[in-house]
Amino acid sequence: MSLPASVRLVSERAAAEVFRIGELRFPNEACGVILGDVVYELPNRSERPRNEYLMVAEDWPPEILEWVGFQDLTGNTDNALSRLKVWHTHQRLVGPSEMDIELRRGTDSRIRFLVFTLFVNEVREF
Repeated sequence: MSLPASVRLVSERAAAEVFRIGELRFPNEACGVILGDVVYELPNRSERPRNEYLMVAEDWPPEILEWVGFQDLTGNTDNALSRLKVWHTHQRLVGPSEMDIELRRGTDSRIRFLVFTLFVNEVREF
């Protein structure tokens, strides 16, 4: 599967996995985290999953939380957080919604946020 240049924000393998998960969860938005090439899907806890996503800390995989904690102990937090990508899918809207941007304002700027638009294979960072 050859993906457009915009997908290069993550590996082709990780992008293909996110698109696969997104199509399985359609028409709801899917969400999760990526670390390296490993894609973790998290439950979308939103009451309106077709139009928004909500992830809660209790659902984060222990290995991600342990990895970030270990990086913090070694003083490597900046690098660790920049390698962590939070992702979710959109059905048709390319790029982040206003709600996505508002959510982003309240989080650590070192964490990368990505939105994957299904059916057009587009990925945007915000």
